[in-house]
Amino acid sequence: MKRLQILRRILRETGANKIWTGFLIHFFLSAAAIWLLEPDIHSYQDSLWYCYAVVTTIGFGDVVAQTFLSRVLSMLLSLNAALVIALVTGVVVNYYNQVTALRQKETLTAFMDKLERLPELPPEELEQISLRVRELNRVLGGGIVPGSVILFSSLPRGSLLPSFPPLPQESHPRSWLSPSLPRRSRLSDPVQSPPR
Repeated sequence: MKRLQILRRILRETGANKIWTGFLIHFFLSAAAIWLLEPDIHSYQDSLWYCYAVVTTIGFGDVVAQTFLSRVLSMLLSLNAALVIALVTGVVVNYYNQVTALRQKETLTAFMDKLERLPELPPEELEQISLRVRELNRVLGGGIVPGSVILFSSLPRGSLLPSFPPLPQESHPRSWLSPSLPRRSRLSDPVQSPPR
């Protein structure tokens, strides 16, 4: 249900439903005009077939526009179709991004709810949380970054790594590389040489 609401909201915000309706009206009116203008098109169905070939840029070649007005209508119809196809692509991408964000938010909310109730959870759920964290650590190759929340849509639904508290000063990640490097409070501060 939420997905349909998201799609309706996207269509309303982008005006895609109006553009789509305008395109369909343009398509059928162009088909009627081409049917009246073209000597080789003898029925409205043949005109619809020609307009379909123009819109999809297939161009079968079985029917070709011969009059100047039919060619102009065909050109305008193909340009309108290209714009509508671009709009549909944008709407689909926007829809996918919003559904993915909604899924990640729901996953984070469910996981945070479990973390808040950690002392109350049965051992089975604690083991399940532990397995999710281990799976995430395996996928990351041990590259867990302390102090961050990491979400992956490629993991099974509900896979999430919680935010860790900051590390103590003596185990700061910089000290892992070289404990003799001095710390700077700002990037613009000059680096001081270590005491000898």
